[in-house]
Amino acid sequence: MAPGAARDQPDVRPEQHATNPTFGFGLTAGWLGGCVEAIDGRAITLGLCGRVLAGAVYAVIDEDERYVPTDPGARTWVSAGAGARLGARVVGPLRVEAGVDVFAPMTRYSFQLEGEQPAPFEQPAIGGAAFGGVGVTF
Repeated sequence: MAPGAARDQPDVRPEQHATNPTFGFGLTAGWLGGCVEAIDGRAITLGLCGRVLAGAVYAVIDEDERYVPTDPGARTWVSAGAGARLGARVVGPLRVEAGVDVFAPMTRYSFQLEGEQPAPFEQPAIGGAAFGGVGVTF
């Protein structure tokens, strides 16, 4: 990606069940960010990136009277992220790329249940992601 270029990616994840099959979670997210190529060589590139993420997460409780949410519905969230990516030309236009990102939520949430039960999910103060891919440059 060119210096200062931005990219926008929607992401919709299907509902996933927790360890306890009574609970499930779903996610809708999008992000906008950009990278600056700190090293932009013919064979190797190193990009430093920043992004803002936003979306909504929701919890589902599958008809179990023991678990009653205190405030049902989706929770919106916003997070800031930063990271680095390293790309290498393999042969011709074929490239491989890998990177890491760190995210810090600007809004945090927790799904609470009625009574003295522990929360089934609380958003952590910091998160991360690693990624890898194969691509073609032109």
